[in-house]
Amino acid sequence: MLRGWTLWLLLAGLTVSGPAATLNKDYLGADTRWVLHLDLEAFKKSKLGTLILTDVQSQHSEKIKALEELLGFNLLTDINHITLFGPDSQEQNTVLLIEGRFNSQKITAFLALNKDYQKSAYGQYILHEWFDEPHSRTQVGTFARENLIILSQSRQALEQTLDVLDGKRPSLSASGWPVFPNNVSQEPIVLLAADEVKHLTENQPHAAILANTQSMLFAAAENGTTFQADSFLQTADSQTALQIEQAFLGMKAFLTLSGNKPSALTSLLQNWQIQTDGNLVSIHFEVPTDTLYEALKQWHLSHEQAKSEPTENPTSEEASPSPAPAEP
Repeated sequence: MLRGWTLWLLLAGLTVSGPAATLNKDYLGADTRWVLHLDLEAFKKSKLGTLILTDVQSQHSEKIKALEELLGFNLLTDINHITLFGPDSQEQNTVLLIEGRFNSQKITAFLALNKDYQKSAYGQYILHEWFDEPHSRTQVGTFARENLIILSQSRQALEQTLDVLDGKRPSLSASGWPVFPNNVSQEPIVLLAADEVKHLTENQPHAAILANTQSMLFAAAENGTTFQADSFLQTADSQTALQIEQAFLGMKAFLTLSGNKPSALTSLLQNWQIQTDGNLVSIHFEVPTDTLYEALKQWHLSHEQAKSEPTENPTSEEASPSPAPAEP
């Protein structure tokens, strides 16, 4: 399924560095506190992207062609940038921007098949609203530009983004955030940045390590034949930075030693390095693109194999204990 390869693509991107020259901050509101940006143009130009997309095309060509006939655009070639952002941790306030080449008539016709589809206007924009049954939530979207689709669960969040595009609300472009170090790639594939991280991770126990983190930057890029990664965490103090370093090294050691046979991805653990400088934590990853591709491919194949293997359930006779012999 395409879903598995999409996850593989994201995992590939989420291991790596660079200032987001392709991130258009004019589209983002000034109240944005986190952003995830995928530069699919850079991905398609990279060696890793070429290898992955060739595999996807060869394995799912019929599905891709069918979707292109239905929606009027090619999922692999016609999407250039994807940006997800929000002012807080509330899912309903998240906004998704998709830039590329689209067939608005075919997409609208497809949306109109939804029994709850509604169309309305907001200024010069036509808003399309429908109910996403698989996820049990309402979605609202618009073709803001010929090459730009905006989606959200909240009509208010969508309208505010349109106001930013029209200059009626301040954008993030006037802000100095996010801040990019000078030693990172100029063509990122993936960028993840967050400010006021402590507030974004409130009431999330699994994110306890970030409770005392002020800001973070995580980006992805390919440099020639090497795939690189650089993450930066700005913590509240140097003690917190050291705690994060110790937790990282402990997790790395645990994953390295656990199990009899390391997986394809855990074999790359030695390529991750961490260091602290005051309250700044820096994590660097670097590996040949071919090595990363083979590791990701092995992981994907083992994941698909595990899903296809039947679960061994004992029969009722095997599961039930034998009756005790009757006493003489």
